[in-house]
Amino acid sequence: MISEALLNKLVVGGMGSKESHVKVRNGNIIQDFKRGLHDVLILGVSCFNEYEKGLVGNVLREFPGVQELLNGTKSGDFKKLGSNLFIDLGDGRHIVFMFIQKSDYFRTSVKTSSKIDFPCLKKCLNEVIDALGPEKSMSMPQLGIFKNKNHWLNVLQVVEEVLDDKPAKIIVYRVRNA
Repeated sequence: MISEALLNKLVVGGMGSKESHVKVRNGNIIQDFKRGLHDVLILGVSCFNEYEKGLVGNVLREFPGVQELLNGTKSGDFKKLGSNLFIDLGDGRHIVFMFIQKSDYFRTSVKTSSKIDFPCLKKCLNEVIDALGPEKSMSMPQLGIFKNKNHWLNVLQVVEEVLDDKPAKIIVYRVRNA
């Protein structure tokens, strides 16, 4: 289990000597996004279109038109690995689905830390920041936390690497019950 002290040290101090571009907070990421606290909600998903469970399922229930757009992508199409689906809500806010996993977490019985494709995560995150601009307030949940709690530290390192070259900041919401 990741200790709170270690996580807070990484988040406050960053991975290197300069200030971190990632801030971790508790709260309800969906409700905060709905209230307009963030301009961009970034979610990591697999190449399979089975999103009725978990945080993505909750997002789809809160934003009904998004399901149809996401279902427009072909399930199991590995060509979309490393790509993003940008959904403009029409009010300056965006939901972005980063296709960073080949397998479906809920579909497999083996929960390993190898599910997130880190080069794809890096590519997708760079594209999100470049496309929407570093001045946007961006939020995302902890990615990979249910597969292996230490996996989150690897994800955090990739996010910090991307943000080291950009003036963007991302608010990461802790996943409850992780």
